[in-house]
Amino acid sequence: MPAATDIARNVVAMTESRMETIQREVASEFMDYYVEMSQFQATDACYVKNKTILVMVGNGYLAMTPEQLFGDCHGEIVATYQRRRVLNVLTAHGYQECQNPPETLLQKNRAYFVLKVPRSIALQNMDAM
Repeated sequence: MPAATDIARNVVAMTESRMETIQREVASEFMDYYVEMSQFQATDACYVKNKTILVMVGNGYLAMTPEQLFGDCHGEIVATYQRRRVLNVLTAHGYQECQNPPETLLQKNRAYFVLKVPRSIALQNMDAM
């Protein structure tokens, strides 16, 4: 009986180490891609700092400009959008608001959204970085 228990333990240990290996490989294939949004004080207006944004679509990923993604903009000097529109559109394309952005990104009146993208897609769209 102890031999059967040892075999079962070994199988579980091998399964766990295989899962860890797969998770490590998947993690190395993807990266966090950030979109930065700045909000004007005391308004619902915001602007997106990224000139190009990677978005998840039904058959993969696309690189789009903020104008293509959010539609008509307002503002004469800086293209501005309604904050809720930016939030809704980014969420619809797979982004999540970054709850704990890296310390170097923290600034007042800014929000960051993150999407896991394949490194190969990021490397093909370096202008979006």
